[in-house]
Amino acid sequence: GLKNLAEIYKGVSEEEINEKSKKIVKEKLKENAKEIVKKIRERGYLIVNYTSDLININNALQKELGLDDVCGNVLEFENGVATGKLKEKVDRYDRVEKIKEFMQKNNLSKDDVYIVGESITAVPSAELGKIIALNSEDEQLNNIARYKISNLSELLEILN
Repeated sequence: GLKNLAEIYKGVSEEEINEKSKKIVKEKLKENAKEIVKKIRERGYLIVNYTSDLININNALQKELGLDDVCGNVLEFENGVATGKLKEKVDRYDRVEKIKEFMQKNNLSKDDVYIVGESITAVPSAELGKIIALNSEDEQLNNIARYKISNLSELLEILN
């Protein structure tokens, strides 16, 4: 779980984690993601990424795509080196609270919110907006999803 995630990075410098995070984003970013984010933004949408991944990865993603907000698990560091512990935990239920805070801050109703998810971790957020299952093999997510898409470009058909 999340505890194991933190332990993996024990002894690794924050600088190295940030550099690896940038590399991961460059290598794993879905095709046309920048263009799709730009088009969605032009339609007036705010774009956030709330995940249980490390905040370091999400910060790199935010910089690359120009996202409005991000959250993720925050590692604890001492003298610039990961201790193997989490400073701030973000699981699927914490993300629900982050989404609620973002909605309140931006005066959004659940009719304004689309939540794109790939796994069961998106299910607790269903009460907050319209669920879009992205290339999901999770039966529970697919059952509650208003939309099912196989790639990000299909978002443009939904968010018009």
